Amino acid sequence: MNEIIKSPLNQVDELMQKALDQDNIDIILIEINRMIDAKELVGKVLAKTLYLLNQNYYKFSISEQEKLKDILGAINVDKSTADRYLRAWKYMEELPQSFQDGPIRNIVPITNALDQGYSISDEHWGKLERASSLHEIQRIVTVDVKEAEPRTSGIHGYVDDEGSLYCWRDGERNEVGYLDVNSTNETVQKFINRIINNTGIERK
Repeated sequence: MNEIIKSPLNQVDELMQKALDQDNIDIILIEINRMIDAKELVGKVLAKTLYLLNQNYYKFSISEQEKLKDILGAINVDKSTADRYLRAWKYMEELPQSFQDGPIRNIVPITNALDQGYSISDEHWGKLERASSLHEIQRIVTVDVKEAEPRTSGIHGYVDDEGSLYCWRDGERNEVGYLDVNSTNETVQKFINRIINNTGIERK
């Protein structure tokens, strides 16, 4: 008879009871640290898996017309998250070891900037490594690396999968234009990424 797979939440009850039965709080503390480590690791595991899938999906016996974004529809990862993770792993080896070992949330703003064609000087790397929070990393990338002031605006811009560019303000949609988001030209893609990320445009 197959064993019933227990929910991780139910396993927590059992773990707590075990700690109480043995009068050993370390059982719980060790498990908490294990969960924290797993949470930090899972983002990088997902990033590497998506990156390798992006490199190898055409080797599978599937329709040549299928694009990676169509294949990603079969998993619970939205396109914007997949894009961020793909960029993160693409530039992983270019990052200082401290970032390679750290959480992926701290990597994403940096790899976004690298993908947009920005260079990061030794001075900027030093500031980034000394940053104490994700917010500070984002500020250093925006203000120092990109030499731009943080933007605030009531206008929210979007670009869809086909490249249609539009914005909303005060509940009204306004058509803006078109970006060739599916271009295979690497230079065009980098410039489009710079436009999107520097102006706060959201991919839909």
